[in-house]
Amino acid sequence: MNRLLAVAVVPVLLLGACSSSSGSSDAGPPASSSPAPASGDAGAGPAPTTSSPATSSPATSSPSPGASGRAMARCHTADLSITPGEGGAAAGTHSVNLVFTNKTSKTCSLYGYPGVSWVTGDNGTQVNSAFARESGDSGKATITLRAGGKAYALLLWPYYANYDSAQCKPVEVRGYRIYPPDETAAVFVSDPQTVCSAKGVGAGRVHPVSRAAG
Repeated sequence: MNRLLAVAVVPVLLLGACSSSSGSSDAGPPASSSPAPASGDAGAGPAPTTSSPATSSPATSSPSPGASGRAMARCHTADLSITPGEGGAAAGTHSVNLVFTNKTSKTCSLYGYPGVSWVTGDNGTQVNSAFARESGDSGKATITLRAGGKAYALLLWPYYANYDSAQCKPVEVRGYRIYPPDETAAVFVSDPQTVCSAKGVGAGRVHPVSRAAG
């Protein structure tokens, strides 16, 4: 009796299993991933990737050479007294040393050629050409002037009597108009004399400032 009951139960269990399998196949196709949006859609394409900007330390410039030091101040016209110093005449040529004296309590420097011209009359009218820089002169140097210190610039010019009077057109001048190197303000230096007034005839020449009289 028990053996017959067990045999009857087996078909029932098999039928139940088949029913269950067939029921799950009716549930429809498995869900699929959504299709990619069309190329015209606003959301087309892969999501933009945001990369963090590369980090770097702020750019720093190295100080230029000498930036930590203080440049020597140039001697300005107001810092100086200018006088005619020793001079002479040889082989028909006059010479005189201009003397630049630092009249301040501060140290300053001079470098290069002063501007020089002869002047006459109450208005300081220029006579002849301005003094030309001595060509081929390699004596340029920075001259440091402490308080009361001196520098020199040699002036040279031909004696007016070397020329025919009609060519030279000699005149009396009162002295010089002097511009210290790199300055735009001039001073008058008294030194009365006779020179040629014709442009370029018997014109003067000037040397750069130096530590000693030329």
